[in-house]
Amino acid sequence: MNNAHTNIAGISDQHGKLSHTTPECDVLCIVGDIVPLLSTAEDWKQWQELAWLETKYLRWLSKQRFTHCLVGWGNHDICANSPDTRPLVKAALESMPGVQVLDHDNPSVVINGIRFSAYPYTPTIQQRNWAFSLPRGDERVRRGLDHYVHPETDVLLSHGPPQGKLDHGYGCAELACKIVEVAPKLVLCGHIHEARGRREEMWNIKGQQTRLVNVSICDREYNEKGAKVQTWVWNHE
Repeated sequence: MNNAHTNIAGISDQHGKLSHTTPECDVLCIVGDIVPLLSTAEDWKQWQELAWLETKYLRWLSKQRFTHCLVGWGNHDICANSPDTRPLVKAALESMPGVQVLDHDNPSVVINGIRFSAYPYTPTIQQRNWAFSLPRGDERVRRGLDHYVHPETDVLLSHGPPQGKLDHGYGCAELACKIVEVAPKLVLCGHIHEARGRREEMWNIKGQQTRLVNVSICDREYNEKGAKVQTWVWNHE
């Protein structure tokens, strides 16, 4: 790696689609909704997801060219939210060199002087039994943001977007406030497939602009065709 910069790549909302390849990078950021859509009974879904992840996903991940890989979660990743399978999922992923899961126990890490944090929760929609889902206005949202988002975060992996940006009406107001407060330079999100590939900016408390990017691979019909893996060059000053 050139010490003057760090190459970052971001993907989200793969939903089991693995025909894409990520570019060679220093840090690969995976921002949730990894597993495929499964029709199995709820009581068994997390185990089926685990089996898929331990075989097909690890096989795909082993072919990607990165120095570090950070994994965050989304509302479809039930196996990462279930107490029965959560430690098994983490152990499987972290058995691979360079891979680190950012979760409740370890939501933030510094790589090449850049602090990355991951926040998995999104507002509850359709009253379904999603993973990492909280009702709007629930006091646990603010507590969760305080826990997951380090105050010195440079790059935030947030599965869902903030309210008013890349959100099609489904964004989180508390997350928007947290981004203004913490002032990361870059927010990688997904969740809203219709916004895949789009980039926007929002002003933060430092009087600077935070760049927000939807890094979803799948479109609204869960098709990965035409998807482009988003990349950045982080210049060290």
